[in-house]
Amino acid sequence: QVQHGPKHRLSIVFPNLGGADAATAAALPAMFAEPFGEPPVAAGVLANLRLASEAALPPLRALLCDTDLLPQQALGQLDFIETALNTILVNLQDPDGFARFRRLRLVAVRRRIQNKPEHAEALLKCAGFALVADVAAGGEPEHLEWGPADATALAPALAVLVLIARVKARAKAAGNRALAEPVDATVSVQDLAALEYDCNTLVESSDNTEAPSGGVMGCPQKVSAVKGALIPRAWLEARLPQVALALEEMKKFFKIGIREKTVVRELCRVLNVGRDDKLSNSPTLERAAQLMASMILVSMRKPEMCAQPTTPAEEALRESVELDSEGGAIAGGGGDAPHRSNDALGRTTMPQTKRRQSGIEVLESSALPLLLGCIPAVKLGLLPRAVMEIVYLREFPAFFTSGIQEKQFQVSIGALKQRLADVFREKLGQGTEVHAIGIGCAIDIG
Repeated sequence: QVQHGPKHRLSIVFPNLGGADAATAAALPAMFAEPFGEPPVAAGVLANLRLASEAALPPLRALLCDTDLLPQQALGQLDFIETALNTILVNLQDPDGFARFRRLRLVAVRRRIQNKPEHAEALLKCAGFALVADVAAGGEPEHLEWGPADATALAPALAVLVLIARVKARAKAAGNRALAEPVDATVSVQDLAALEYDCNTLVESSDNTEAPSGGVMGCPQKVSAVKGALIPRAWLEARLPQVALALEEMKKFFKIGIREKTVVRELCRVLNVGRDDKLSNSPTLERAAQLMASMILVSMRKPEMCAQPTTPAEEALRESVELDSEGGAIAGGGGDAPHRSNDALGRTTMPQTKRRQSGIEVLESSALPLLLGCIPAVKLGLLPRAVMEIVYLREFPAFFTSGIQEKQFQVSIGALKQRLADVFREKLGQGTEVHAIGIGCAIDIG
């Protein structure tokens, strides 16, 4: 969070994926890192993905090497499988949509894929689908059903999506003749971070407006895009109503302009300096970072966004107990006094009360986990982590006051990106692996 005075603010958030420890830092706005989990956890998730991808390789090879199919027909089957899986994953937070799309009628699949549909059916089974028999029809299987919506089915689905993306990228780069070449079964953090789920928006808009490429809000623009958003509007209103309201009332803060894009681009460059393995950009993480950066910015104008929910019991305890400067508690005006006890040295001690969160700490602890949990790769079990920092705009005045082509702006952005990169590395700590990153930037000029 970079700010100067009450009306000039810059909020920057960037998640990254890696194999770091899962301790969460407790500062807030400027950067948020999302290294995926402790090494044992990440290793377990990636190991499950590797097993799932290895299981999918035989039917994938059978499809790609089938001489009775043209390369375009094989790729067409992969497109169908990819769309079916993406549609399910995008609707994981929508019970009605999930119930609707998790089932595929075998008749419909075979009607859509008329040549060798058994290849597609075999790959769908490897992606988490199972045949479901219809008792009324004499026990004959009529549907392929995906689920349940947990790691049991998520790992196979994500693994198959990674393999399909790998095959399609090879065909685009080297032509259809490269389809028959061996496919690597390894699934990395970068592969997971690169998945877009064919959905170019993160939060569903209430007015069905289209989102710009890489937008936070809106409806899918592309004709082939999956219908829906990773964060449905109804889901957001039920769990984070203050955020949903802010998205409607202050839409301008959730749009990214040329100045913000410049910060994102330059910061990516400086973070890759000196790295042999360059950080891969994650479009999904970038949208999540943009959403969080904008939320932090809006919360400074709307403090009610950071209101921490309480129960009547918590309020009563707050009225009767106050924390002293050393963390102890003293009796307040009303109610029964807290129970006192003596420690080993005979000193009177008071029970410790849980420190109440305030301000953007509430967004960090409540909104951030909920929003990131809508991303299928996070839902799979990879752990997010946040790194926060606040800097002041008075250190970089030309960033706001100069044109982006002016020398003063270039000098200011150079100092700003280096400052943020240094803080990011310091907060993240030594020995932390980072493989993929998404950066969001929001500006409030008043």
